[in-house]
Amino acid sequence: MAMTVLLIGSIGVMAMQRAAVQGNVDARELDVANSIARGWIERLERDATLWTQASIAQTPPPNLPSAVLVNENITGQWFLPQSRLVPSGAQNDVESPAFDILGQDEASLSAAGIRYCTNLRLTPLTMDQTLIRAEVRVFWPRNLTVSPDPNYCSQAPPSSLDNDVAKYHFVYAVTALRQNVEP
Repeated sequence: MAMTVLLIGSIGVMAMQRAAVQGNVDARELDVANSIARGWIERLERDATLWTQASIAQTPPPNLPSAVLVNENITGQWFLPQSRLVPSGAQNDVESPAFDILGQDEASLSAAGIRYCTNLRLTPLTMDQTLIRAEVRVFWPRNLTVSPDPNYCSQAPPSSLDNDVAKYHFVYAVTALRQNVEP
């Protein structure tokens, strides 16, 4: 009788241990995804500092190409940001939409170690496009027991109407980007 009670109790403890481990894994993944989203918000804000008013009012502003991430993507549609894997320009850093399990930029969109992917959506808030809503979406596969498609990060991003959405976790971050005034 005592062995039966001990067995039932130990099964309960093992089930709680499994749930605690899974909860810790999920919390860690969520933390890494939030960190990636915040990092992309900072990249967009930094990139927008290169976006200054032109002397002649034009829509879109002619110096918008100085803002590498914002340039030509103000469509209101989700897109995969371009990789910048060689330091260049005023930013002088490396950027990629793909990240490994530790939240570090991946050099290739089809690398085996990709865990997190990033999409951006830029929507104009004013007619003259001097104020832009910038959204960052970080997603990663739900099921850890099956390896994800190694190309899932370079494919078209999942839409909210797509059945594939159930296969991913999502984290969103939003900010507004404003054109800088030249002194």
